[in-house]
Amino acid sequence: METNAPGIDRLVSANIKRYRLASGLKLREVAQVLGVSIQLVQRIESGNVRISSYKLLVLSGLLSCSIDDLFEGAEASRMDNELGGSNGILGLSRAFALIENEAACKALAAVAKALADASVAIRLVRHAEGPEQEATET
Repeated sequence: METNAPGIDRLVSANIKRYRLASGLKLREVAQVLGVSIQLVQRIESGNVRISSYKLLVLSGLLSCSIDDLFEGAEASRMDNELGGSNGILGLSRAFALIENEAACKALAAVAKALADASVAIRLVRHAEGPEQEATET
C-alpha cells in the first residue's frame, strides 16, 4: 500500500533497515523471504510503502528481533508529539530533572503550581462570564 507514511511508519521503516544492515542481510535475501521484489523492500525501508502485519512478523523473525524492537523509539516519539516535545511538558520535565539544587527544584515546583492554579482560576472566571467572553479573549 502506497503512503506518505506518518512518523510511526517512517520510524518502523528506519528500524527495519537498521536491523537488516546490522544482521548483514542483503535486500535480495529479505525480498526472497517476504516473497516480494527487491524494489519493494527498498520502498518499505525508505518509508514509501507500509508493511503488512504478517510480513512485519516474518521480518522480525528473519532479523532476529522482536516486533517491539522494530517499533523502538515510537513511544518516545509519540510522547514528544503529544507532550509538546522539547518546548512542552516533556522538555520541561527533562530540564527539571537536570536541576541539582533541591531548593531550586522546590521553588520551581511552587511557581509551576501557582501558575497552574492561576490558569484554572482564569478559566473559571471566563466560563462564569459566558461563552462570548471566552471566544473573544482566546
